[in-house]
Amino acid sequence: MIHVAAGLSSKDYSRAVELGPSEIGALEDPARLHELAGFAEVEQVDTTDRWLATTSSFMKARERHEKGLRLAEGDEAYEEEQAKKRGLVEGMTAGILRRCLVAGRAS
Repeated sequence: MIHVAAGLSSKDYSRAVELGPSEIGALEDPARLHELAGFAEVEQVDTTDRWLATTSSFMKARERHEKGLRLAEGDEAYEEEQAKKRGLVEGMTAGILRRCLVAGRAS
């Protein structure tokens, strides 16, 4: 789950919401959201660094295969996907976005 980092200024929070996926505006911590949904024994593991490495490699691969991807996806879809990923990488590199894995037991 991609989420806004805790403790941001209102300016950084706004920037994180701008760079993140559309559902990112929740103010609650991801683990807390799972607890509110009725899960017990909730654990949250930060996977930001691994996500950044994987996404950076993915973006480079898309750039290497840009011509074929533009033919398959269309120019607009290709540009949109790259822009989304660039925004996420920017936000995570700046420390205003985080990526985590959350798991819990249904209660």
